Amino acid sequence: LRSILLDSPPGQIKDVLADLVALLPGHEDALEAFLTPVVAEVVARDFTPVVIPGTGRKCLLTPDGLLEGPSPSFIDPSSRQVIHVDFSKASAGSSSEPVPCTGTSPLPAAELPALARAEPSRSAVEAAFAPYVSDMYPQGTLTVYGRVEGGGADG
Repeated sequence: LRSILLDSPPGQIKDVLADLVALLPGHEDALEAFLTPVVAEVVARDFTPVVIPGTGRKCLLTPDGLLEGPSPSFIDPSSRQVIHVDFSKASAGSSSEPVPCTGTSPLPAAELPALARAEPSRSAVEAAFAPYVSDMYPQGTLTVYGRVEGGGADG
């Protein structure tokens, strides 16, 4: 099942999930527990945009921002927050519905030093790309991640 989901076309995971549920009636609870990390991986792979509640601002959910765990979440590098997503709702709706963000929380303290070191470069790249994305992709979403490896910044 994992391979079937990971091989789903971009933006079509909800349709593939609906087909799997139809093929395996009576196993919805077992599927939901199994599917959460797989859906998180697919959402990240597809660079899925999500609207941050209360801000109207969008952030891309990407592999660089994925915080794995029993309830996977994502880093919002611009606000330095954790984005929480309801993956059961993300997988239940139609493929045209956005992935639902259920809220944000502060980043774990362990993540803050690395983000702070990379912030000058990350924000400079974001500022440089923002006008282009706005002009060329009016409905587009720009998210820039940064990290420090070795002696310098790497984005």
